[in-house]
Amino acid sequence: MYTSLAGNINPLSNAYNKIIKLIKIRDRSSQEIEYFLLREGVDKTLISKFILSLKEDGLIDDEKFAKNRILSRIRLKGWGKFRINGELLSLGISKEIIQQELEKIPEEDWLSEATKIIQKQLKKSSGSLEKDSINIRKKLFLKGYGEDMIQKVIKKLELSPNNQNSVVET
Repeated sequence: MYTSLAGNINPLSNAYNKIIKLIKIRDRSSQEIEYFLLREGVDKTLISKFILSLKEDGLIDDEKFAKNRILSRIRLKGWGKFRINGELLSLGISKEIIQQELEKIPEEDWLSEATKIIQKQLKKSSGSLEKDSINIRKKLFLKGYGEDMIQKVIKKLELSPNNQNSVVET
């Protein structure tokens, strides 16, 4: 299984089994595994070998983790690039991997998710176009969309002159 650590199997088997259970629930980053092993009391000198072995066995893969996390955050939470980037950095994913995976997402997907956020926000409309516009911008910014994307999606959508609560795509 993890042959490079054969001499250390007994002290690590409990931690290894717990990691397998964690990975079955969802993908984990290398940093998450490292922090888990530290909490479990695994000697620091063994952790890098342990993580390398897990990588060799295909049990952890930061690129796969980043890809899945990005898709999850876009589809389930409607997050934008900046918020996703911050979360992945905090989970120990390198800037290069993050950038590489974010670039794979077509701009149309970002626009589509931002549009959904706007449509949901307009359902809570105050009736004031100015106030709604401020709230929409704030909501998109908090979700992690940059000013460029916010401008694009607002330009793409305009409020129907007959009904301020409906959105018309241009």
